[in-house]
Amino acid sequence: MQTQTLEARPLGLDRDQAMTNLLPLVAMCNQSERIFADAIQSSASNDFRSFAGRIRQLLNECGFQLRIEIQRISTECNGVWLVDDRVISRGAGCRSVLSNLLEGYRGVLRSHIPPHTRAMIKRQYQQLQRLCDELTEFVQSLAGLLSTKAGLA
Repeated sequence: MQTQTLEARPLGLDRDQAMTNLLPLVAMCNQSERIFADAIQSSASNDFRSFAGRIRQLLNECGFQLRIEIQRISTECNGVWLVDDRVISRGAGCRSVLSNLLEGYRGVLRSHIPPHTRAMIKRQYQQLQRLCDELTEFVQSLAGLLSTKAGLA
């Protein structure tokens, strides 16, 4: 029995699979960016707004790069970036949004996509994972400050 490497697969198959896998990731990036925009506007903390702004900027860049990659690998993607606003849950926490997005990235990384696309997705995943870890630490430190403040009261 012979196994094929990713590079040995027919390019047309990679393109079809890449389109199938990347389109939901674009929508998830767009949705996540909107949730972080809402979080920025509703927060009174300058530190949190600044941190969430960094995440939002990266999400915007990731979505842009994904759309460019979709255009590069296929010319049949007209109008695919429309996002249904009803999918966005106003009550979702920023951490869970990033966790869901990272799960989407892991799904794409487990699929058969062209090597160039895989490298881009892996880089974006690593950047988002670092920010997710930083966000977790940030929230934990805020929780620690709040519990310390409550203990002093």
